[in-house]
Amino acid sequence: MSKRFYLTSIILLTILLLMGCGPEGVEIGEAPNGPFVIQNGTVITGTGADPIPNGAVVVVDGLITAVGPRTEIEVPDGTAVIDAEGGTILPGLIDARASDLLSRLKNSDGEIGSTQVDVLLKRTLEFNGITTVRATGWSWEEMQELPELSKALEEFGKTIPTIVYSGSSVTHVDGPAYTLFYKDQTVGVGTVEESVQITQAIIDLGADQVNIMMSSGPSLSAPPEDREPLLTLEMLTQIVETAHDQDKKVIAQALFPEEAMTVLEAGVDELSAWPFLAEPMSEEVLQAIVSRNIPVLSGFSVGQPLEGDVRRFLDAGGILVFGTFAPNSRARPVSEFQTMEKHGMTPMEMIQSATLNAANALGLGDVVGSLEVGKQADIIVVGPGLLEDIRVIREMVYVIKGGQVVVVPEKE
Repeated sequence: MSKRFYLTSIILLTILLLMGCGPEGVEIGEAPNGPFVIQNGTVITGTGADPIPNGAVVVVDGLITAVGPRTEIEVPDGTAVIDAEGGTILPGLIDARASDLLSRLKNSDGEIGSTQVDVLLKRTLEFNGITTVRATGWSWEEMQELPELSKALEEFGKTIPTIVYSGSSVTHVDGPAYTLFYKDQTVGVGTVEESVQITQAIIDLGADQVNIMMSSGPSLSAPPEDREPLLTLEMLTQIVETAHDQDKKVIAQALFPEEAMTVLEAGVDELSAWPFLAEPMSEEVLQAIVSRNIPVLSGFSVGQPLEGDVRRFLDAGGILVFGTFAPNSRARPVSEFQTMEKHGMTPMEMIQSATLNAANALGLGDVVGSLEVGKQADIIVVGPGLLEDIRVIREMVYVIKGGQVVVVPEKE
């Protein structure tokens, strides 16, 4: 988007404010004093439905109260106006795998640092339009600090993304994921009893979901015997049952077909990485995933599927969920989208993977993830032509979090 487009939008909003047509007394980072409508743009709801040309979204008290063609929506008198200037209006993006994000939030004094929050969380929201993240990959020691951490981050309110806490990955204590590669992001268990105890401890500490890791990325070139021991089916089943009894979902990283079949049999709710990084996806595993309606996280910028597999998965009815592994990188979201594009995904499929699909996977589908009446107003406005060129997602014009206008990013 050009500087002219950006300046025009600012000037127009200023004129509206002076005329009394815009949010009264609103400055960037403040919520409008009353309801507002975002209009004059193409609305993409995130549900997979057709885009709405000249659409509008009405927000009252932080919730969406109307969505549709502007000519068909009754906007109450006195409603503030945000003009999308012909851009694209869509739900805030959701990154379903933010590895090692929260472990870097502390400063040298061991406290939550404002600079760290600015770099790792605020810019995730402001630069990338990511309004929700799922934080994974903590050490067991860091997991003990979750209650204090989550309480401290609540003070930042709507200036940072909503965080879904997954935390430490449960893995086998003698497996390479724990002993060689990711001890700082996992907790090891060796028996069924320990599996249950650790799962319960993770939930008691405040985790929203339980995370499982079978083998690890560095194991890709290793023979199967060097990837063992793995969590057994009995251990996995007990982890899942313990979590499900308390309405917690279980996500699992299983990078090989035999691992994927095991965790699927145990009843996990999501695969947190593509399960066929080293070979084509077999029809057996594909059907096992699709028949169980299990979403699969992308992370294609980290580990790419083989050519044709993603399209085959989607055409079979598979559900893909957007995840970058590093949401605070300004380049990573668009990089992930471009990698998805190389694998044959359409812009609408990419958007849905990062909105409603991701919200459902995180257990938030009734709250966020789509522009529908009754949902929280997590909304972004980007430039025009998003469905023709996914790179437009970088052209962040407005970011709205829970009905609060957070930022109009400065353009370079």
